[in-house]
Amino acid sequence: MSATYNNQIEIILFENNRATSPKAPTRTGTVTFPDGTKYEVALWNKVSKNGNPFEAGVLKLPDPKYAAKSSAPRQRRDEGFGEQDVPF
Repeated sequence: MSATYNNQIEIILFENNRATSPKAPTRTGTVTFPDGTKYEVALWNKVSKNGNPFEAGVLKLPDPKYAAKSSAPRQRRDEGFGEQDVPF
């Protein structure tokens, strides 16, 4: 008998076309770990002191007080990744 182990971490990112400030992230999305823990992701385009472009970001657990408000089904934007409820 062989046990099935899923060690895949799923990352989904979207362009942030709803930005209302120049300080808003350029990409947002989610990271889901094999145990089902889901983090929100935000990325910003940056430029190093040497002029090299890069992206910097943060991962955070979703705020539970907003989870109840975002329970309505959302339109799928991630073909091929299974069911996703992206909170952004």
